[in-house]
Amino acid sequence: MGHETSLEKHTGRPDDLQPWLRGWIEDDRPQTRVVWRKYLPVRAEGRPPSRKEIEAFFEAAPPHLSEILETETYCVVDWIAARAKHVSKQQERENAEVLCNEDVVVFALGPDGRLRKHFTLAELASKEKQDKEEKSEKEKEDKQEFFGRLAGATLILDVRLGGLKDGLLDDKEDTPPQTADNGQNWLSGDVIGFRVKSVEASAAAARDNNSRDNNWRERFRFASALTQEGEATRWLIVEKWRHDAATEEDRSVTNPQRLDEHECWTVKRAFRIAKALNLDRKHRRLLALAARFHDEGKRAKRWQQAFNAPNDGVYAKTEGPINYQLLDGYRHELGSLLRIRNDKRIQALPEEDRDLVTHLITAHHGFARPVISTSGCEDAPPSALEEKAAEIALRFARLQARWGPWGLAWWEALLRAADQQASRDNEAQAAAQGGA
Repeated sequence: MGHETSLEKHTGRPDDLQPWLRGWIEDDRPQTRVVWRKYLPVRAEGRPPSRKEIEAFFEAAPPHLSEILETETYCVVDWIAARAKHVSKQQERENAEVLCNEDVVVFALGPDGRLRKHFTLAELASKEKQDKEEKSEKEKEDKQEFFGRLAGATLILDVRLGGLKDGLLDDKEDTPPQTADNGQNWLSGDVIGFRVKSVEASAAAARDNNSRDNNWRERFRFASALTQEGEATRWLIVEKWRHDAATEEDRSVTNPQRLDEHECWTVKRAFRIAKALNLDRKHRRLLALAARFHDEGKRAKRWQQAFNAPNDGVYAKTEGPINYQLLDGYRHELGSLLRIRNDKRIQALPEEDRDLVTHLITAHHGFARPVISTSGCEDAPPSALEEKAAEIALRFARLQARWGPWGLAWWEALLRAADQQASRDNEAQAAAQGGA
């Protein structure tokens, strides 16, 4: 078993965010958000997708505000069970094969994007029967458990399930609604930020070798069909609009740029930000040091291969596509920390300043507050990585005490802004060269 430092649940990342945003409201009925999609991370045959694959797919193609219907959970519970029962009976009568009882038709995601559960058509249809009869304590417990799964969740539905009429839930409506994920009959791509295409593997390979639409870049691939040997025969390809960045990896899939150049540009942007804020000389230097080393973990062979980097140097930005399976959860921020631990410039700093610089490097994509995954990192043995992860958490606690939670977040935002501005400079240079 591999070691894992990132906890699925902890006090710093609550599953239910609403009370923290709106306060604890007595008698506030739970809400559920409903979204219909044409493309879902399912496979007809072969190895079923893992939880990690499903969560990565919906992270790459997240629900957009324009496609969400939100209502009280108890309404959704009654509607979706009745709708599934209706579809199941309809399929039997018409001998249709559009949806089968074994098909996964709903994914329930928590507020943090993690998968709570996925449901087949048969599982949902059985809830309707329990709701009507409710003969035993077991059935009552099952219903309560089902309600809990849906409360506060976002449900991603197979569009073929239907059930939407005039913007309202209707368990008798069979017409499939429009969806946002196919890039048609919805808001423009730059508003939604992504689109999904179903492509045969052979066509995908030819597509990679040909010129692509400059407005779209690949964000994620999901193998929707596999051979018995596990080879992909069809892909669901999630593409992002050129300036959209739903994940930290997005900013690394862009116009190719070598690592040394990107870090140099980030240092320049950090100095500009520090000067504009009138930081003193010492703190300007600390921010610049963090900018200089923030992406050193991308030198790892695993990262270069997973991001499909050219083989003529070490790159910070590539055209992708990203091989998430090869990446195996590797956090380049952790790799950066391990690669600079013996650097003379870092070691020469007083302990408090060294803490700030190393934390900014490790947290510049939002992790290390206070935990970070050690998956995929090959720069040290698992036991040493666990020890390093513990040091990261303790460092975070020391800096929180020194700077306060908002003060530390402010420092993190400075490096993140410099990094993002350097990435935009790279995009602007590519656009200017393309237009020349």
